Amino acid sequence: MDYLGLLIHAALLLRRYENTIIREEVDPLFALLQKEISLASQPPALTGYYATGSRRDALQMGIDRARIQKVLNLVYARLEGRVGESIALVAENHARKVEAAIEHRAPDALKRVQTGIPDIRKPILDSFSDSAKPITRAQQILDGDSFDGATYKRWVEIGKERTIRDTNIQTQLSRVAKESPAQLRERLLTNVTRPAQMRARALTRTFSLNVSNALAMETAEADPATKGYRLLVTLDGRTSLVCINYAAEHRFYLFEPGNPRPPFHYNCRTVIFPVVQGHEKEKPPDSEKWLQSKSAAEQDEILGPERAEMYRRGEISLAGLINSENRVLDLAELRGVSSSSGIR
Repeated sequence: MDYLGLLIHAALLLRRYENTIIREEVDPLFALLQKEISLASQPPALTGYYATGSRRDALQMGIDRARIQKVLNLVYARLEGRVGESIALVAENHARKVEAAIEHRAPDALKRVQTGIPDIRKPILDSFSDSAKPITRAQQILDGDSFDGATYKRWVEIGKERTIRDTNIQTQLSRVAKESPAQLRERLLTNVTRPAQMRARALTRTFSLNVSNALAMETAEADPATKGYRLLVTLDGRTSLVCINYAAEHRFYLFEPGNPRPPFHYNCRTVIFPVVQGHEKEKPPDSEKWLQSKSAAEQDEILGPERAEMYRRGEISLAGLINSENRVLDLAELRGVSSSSGIR
């Protein structure tokens, strides 16, 4: 397997393990949340609770708030703790594979160890135990590094606060509408549990990539065989315009503060591509070549019909789709750019 193949293999394993965390850790938590919401929104006679005092006041609102608060505390504590441990473990695994890929392709004079990238057949989460673990570098990054202005712990707290707020709002709306318990349960499922689950999934994927790229970059920077890095972007119908912009053969970055490091948005799939001395010509896929190989209909789906038409007419380039802050330019801004640049 060539160097590009090794890094693609590592990226695919990273996504596989992210999905494992979601399937085995995140989704069961929200299945529990939905079960408890269902029980808490039953009429008092079905729950076994006696409607007395403050309990009666809560039940008259249509839901047992104490029960919901208890399960919310559990769900978000697990997201912060056990799911956070899983994210750190996945990041460590990815960094080891990046290091192994570099060593596999490095010139003999720079190789320090002989290693490869073995397939891991045992599920990664099987290695967990309840015993105390030392704080790893990946855990330090998870605890201290931020994405979109907040750390993982803070995003978990924000998620909990939003879920509590949404539960209160939907319960009040249900009460005003004089809905039945079954209607309340459906309302909470649609407007509370499912959105909270999707946010938790996105948070897991995003911080798994955030920590993995940070740790892999530290690993690559410390290796004398590397000169810098490019970005390995997954190019398909789900690729964001921001990441399409970064998938360019000519883009090369030194390990310096301020240079781009994924993730660039929630659910980002872009990973770093360390450039190894002697193998500078090995490059990740280029978005211009990829897009030009697509039909007009496919380009319309990827860029949007109007952007795609401007691209085909040569009025805009893929690099001009976003600004310096990684914000996608709207159509009016793109028309202004193409007019001011004189491209026709």
